[in-house]
Amino acid sequence: MVVVVEEMMMLLVLVVIVLMIMVVVKVVVKVMVVVVMMVFVMINGRSACNRSLPGKNF
Repeated sequence: MVVVVEEMMMLLVLVVIVLMIMVVVKVVVKVMVVVVMMVFVMINGRSACNRSLPGKNF
């Protein structure tokens, strides 16, 4: 019985670690997307400043 409990605990720990990694990856991806969009808007705002407003890109 003790061995089964230990295996279950190991499985639970693995699942928790995987879930945490997934959450971290999601957060990192969101941050990356926000940064890329900000850079894109900045570049567009500089180059398209004369033609149109940067707000019209969205």
